Amino acid sequence: PTASDLVYWNDMLALFFAGDYNGAQSILNNNNCPYQIVEFHDTDTGKTLYILREIPNMQYYDDNGTEDLYDDEAGAFVYGWGIFIYYPEGSKPIIVTVPHPCDDFPTPRMGLQAFNVWDAQYLMINGAGREVRWTNQGTYTNSKSLSDALRNPTHPFNYVYKKAADYLRDTFHCREWSCQIHSYDWNRHQGYANCQISAGNPRPCPNLPIRDLSPLKNDLINHGHHLMIPSNTVGIHNDVYLNDFYAVNYSIHDFIFTDGEHTYPVNNQIDLPAYSENQQMLYSQAGTTDYDVFEPFFHIEMDELPNSYRESLHNYYWFYGWNELLGKWDMDNLFTHFLEYYDRWIYDIEPVLEAMFQMDDGQPPVAPSNLAVFNQSLNSVTLTWTKGSAFDFDSYEIYYATEPIDESNYQIFDRNNNAFLASPDCERIEVTGLNNSYNYYFKIRARDKNQNYSGLSNEVTTSLAPVTISSFSAYGLDSTVRLYWQIGAQQNNQGFKIYRKVENGEYVLVDSWLTNPALSNPSAYSFEWWDNDVMNRTRYTYKISSTNVYNVEFFYNIPAIA
Repeated sequence: PTASDLVYWNDMLALFFAGDYNGAQSILNNNNCPYQIVEFHDTDTGKTLYILREIPNMQYYDDNGTEDLYDDEAGAFVYGWGIFIYYPEGSKPIIVTVPHPCDDFPTPRMGLQAFNVWDAQYLMINGAGREVRWTNQGTYTNSKSLSDALRNPTHPFNYVYKKAADYLRDTFHCREWSCQIHSYDWNRHQGYANCQISAGNPRPCPNLPIRDLSPLKNDLINHGHHLMIPSNTVGIHNDVYLNDFYAVNYSIHDFIFTDGEHTYPVNNQIDLPAYSENQQMLYSQAGTTDYDVFEPFFHIEMDELPNSYRESLHNYYWFYGWNELLGKWDMDNLFTHFLEYYDRWIYDIEPVLEAMFQMDDGQPPVAPSNLAVFNQSLNSVTLTWTKGSAFDFDSYEIYYATEPIDESNYQIFDRNNNAFLASPDCERIEVTGLNNSYNYYFKIRARDKNQNYSGLSNEVTTSLAPVTISSFSAYGLDSTVRLYWQIGAQQNNQGFKIYRKVENGEYVLVDSWLTNPALSNPSAYSFEWWDNDVMNRTRYTYKISSTNVYNVEFFYNIPAIA
């Protein structure tokens, strides 16, 4: 599109989303745009839909290389900006997107299934393949595509997407949930699960609806079964177990499937987590954190021939409705096997979506406990605790004060200070912005999204260390170990002590600032120490401590191992 195309397109969308369909159509007509707005009465579902669609240009004709007329295609899109389906009565603030309808050819049908089952408000299907228009510079790669709405920020598709997302936020008073559906070539990405799922890229800490960190385990994966698809359910194939069917992009916190009989970690081996500059992902995730219990973006990739089948062209054709006896495609059943095999994830996630949008488990959060001081630095304290829980968890609140905490003398450190506190499985955090001149007192509690609170934990107190240690490493060499640590800042630090343990023994003091002047340097930003009293093929673990002018010793409780 030209710049002027995008101007009238945006003006048209303003009227479309205001419900002035006639006014929107007039703008399209006045600009000779081959798009029309259709009020469509779907007799299959009983829904009344409003569809922004391109009128095919009937000058184009494709016989698909066969003499038989059954597979001929009459008409084609000239603009290819996409088809946009709006269901005003949809009960959920969901946008289903299908950005690659050609390369990922089964996904429009799956997108329609999801749109209907979830009672979503929007289904958006891009109107052209990635290779249709690109920069034409050098050899084609996906990153050079101009017709890919996922990559091109000025694609008209993205103007519709952003308007829809904004409309849902205003109407439902919450962030939209965006589900993006993909598939990948049947003979590539070998050895991976049938469905590769992510909350975007990076986003290594997925939450609802993918993963529920509360004891309820009300998530997509735990709505599955240990045996997802028994052998030969859809044609001839092997048993499909949960970790054959699903893999999830995660590396922060455990993700456990359990059905009472089988308990194990969920497969996290995937290679298609989502394009890092995915335009729909970026818009829906803007201003959110990876640690909140609600994930606004969901990305799924499905194998176009699941690896539970023997990989062959015969099976591939059969999977998409090829009738060997007649020598032609069964046009009414092109995606029947695909849906039979895959669509259970659409049904399994539906009750999770219901609970997720309600976001109220009707209970106060389970309280965190066993609060303890883990580390002290010049202007911060690292605390640990045993996690609490809540399906509708919002944040941990850390109370802190310079005297024992009462009803009003504290400040609160929460997810607004460190986003990791939005995760119910967070069990360690550094409380920053403290004054080294004071002792501090701490308590912790949990808050949910409905302003319910857990009880407060035990209280802990500490003074601050005279130094901030930013890193500490041990390097095992031949008959020697080199220790190296870096300093962020020092104030009234008399020096360091070094402790060592051999294998699983106890820590023993091996050097000190009291006897080694090299371990006392108030202006240094790094320190090095060599341990020559070691043996090869033996594990050594080291800790260091600092001492303030009051002779109080502070251990740095992250050891280094060589």
